[in-house]
Amino acid sequence: MSRRKKAGIIVGCVIAIIIIAVIATYTPTYTLSVSVSPPGAGFVSPAGGQYKSGEQVSLTANPISGYSFDYWSGRASGTPSSIIITMDSDRSVTANFVPAPTDIGSTEAQQLTGYLEEISRGWDRPSVDGANSILSTESLGPEAWESFFEEYFSDPNHHFTDDLRNYLTYPTFHWFSDDVHANLQQGLFSLLIDIINSQTDAYLESDRAFLTQESPIVQSLHNSHRFLHTMIHYQVSSLENRDNIIGFYKNLIKDNPNIYGNASLDVDKYPFAGAFRAQAHINLAEALQLTDTILYTEIADILELGGIKRDIFQDYGVLLIDNNGLDTHQLEVIKSILESVPSELHNLCSITVNSFLGNDGDEKLRLTRKVGVNIFGNKVGTRVLNMFPNEVPSHLSDGFSRVAIHELNHRVDGFHIKGNETFEKRKEQLLEQAGVAKMNYLRSDIRDGYFQETPQEFFAAISNQYFSNSEHTLSLGIERFNQGRPEPLNQFLFFADVYSRGGSSTLFYTLDTAGNLAKTEVPIVRDGDGHIIELHIGAEHYGFQLDTDGNVVSVILP
Repeated sequence: MSRRKKAGIIVGCVIAIIIIAVIATYTPTYTLSVSVSPPGAGFVSPAGGQYKSGEQVSLTANPISGYSFDYWSGRASGTPSSIIITMDSDRSVTANFVPAPTDIGSTEAQQLTGYLEEISRGWDRPSVDGANSILSTESLGPEAWESFFEEYFSDPNHHFTDDLRNYLTYPTFHWFSDDVHANLQQGLFSLLIDIINSQTDAYLESDRAFLTQESPIVQSLHNSHRFLHTMIHYQVSSLENRDNIIGFYKNLIKDNPNIYGNASLDVDKYPFAGAFRAQAHINLAEALQLTDTILYTEIADILELGGIKRDIFQDYGVLLIDNNGLDTHQLEVIKSILESVPSELHNLCSITVNSFLGNDGDEKLRLTRKVGVNIFGNKVGTRVLNMFPNEVPSHLSDGFSRVAIHELNHRVDGFHIKGNETFEKRKEQLLEQAGVAKMNYLRSDIRDGYFQETPQEFFAAISNQYFSNSEHTLSLGIERFNQGRPEPLNQFLFFADVYSRGGSSTLFYTLDTAGNLAKTEVPIVRDGDGHIIELHIGAEHYGFQLDTDGNVVSVILP
């Protein structure tokens, strides 16, 4: 065979290999075409496009007001509003909508009215089941529910009680399909606004001296605010204009400044109004998550926040609701605490002072909020205490500051620790190891078994000592270790680890009697498992030998 012929054969083989490789790696692309019937009755997301062979596409049919989704047709089938199709060829899909009923029918309305009347007095399983059978109807659109609930609450004997609000959150946000949720949410939204407006007027015109927690005006007004907050919390996507929440509260504050404004409220003259105001302000502030068009500064302007309160809201995203009861020193202390605690450790959104709002004792109403705490209004320096037992030197610190720190660390526990599987397991392990004996805890000024009964207080309780004086808290842990009780030292290292944020240093604090909080970066050394085995406090270095579970077995002192 000639050399030229051999070369031709080789070239031909190479070309064949290349063609085979290209064919083997080629992935065809298919077109997804989406349409709506009747036109304008809704839309589908995504609205079609080009997809690779084998790619799965999630389609959702979204009806406009007055229509409900019926079924899919074309190269798709089924009645759920959301489906997944696999692109194995070109596909044309149609989402079919039908006009939504504008009422639920007289028989069903009468039945549902009876069920809700019973539920409003307390949870009743047969009534819940009966109400569910009607409320779960996907074909009933927002107009039908708006009409029904408007008729229901127009009866002066029908009130928005705690029990009714509690029940309605389940079908509106949790149970049943997304279509049911959207229809109920849209149907209830304008009604809630109407109830708040009408009941605010009724409250102002009433003989307020005789109002109680169970009074219909109090129940209906407060629960409407709370239910609207639930819509905010779940970032209701079904509202056509979510900015309406912002606009509603802006007008409510403007029209009723004596109740919802920022001027000091006479809680004796206006019982329960402190809770109404607090819930309204919380709803307005937390509605920020619903829209990109409203900024913190605009909310601050609506609420007429000024000075330190405005700084706290704009810099840390924390709304302070105190009926103007906190003085400048107290506000400065709160700002200092928020500045000293790393923001990534907590998700705090609001701080209330219920005693200044008149929201305590027999007049206390529960507030619904994303993440908030309540503190006391004691003046700085009036409740000075030593948080340490006589095993270590005493250290006096301010009580107002400690309460604020304690409550903030509840949120460190609920957000940062709970969101970290390693930390959460370690906290549970420490509680199990310490058991019921109070001397096995850094905070031993409590009764035996306290932290086993209230584990949610465990981490926050440590903060009372750690923030008063971190070095004293370390000394207490070492002293207890030397007494044969290693758990307090393990607890100290756990707290220090949380405040290290996974880095090469942790934070130490000291708090004085005037509420001055000082923060210091303390270098740390970790072992191969990430546990803290050294603390470098100035020129003094503390070493810790740990077992395989991260528990201290020996201490190397400076």
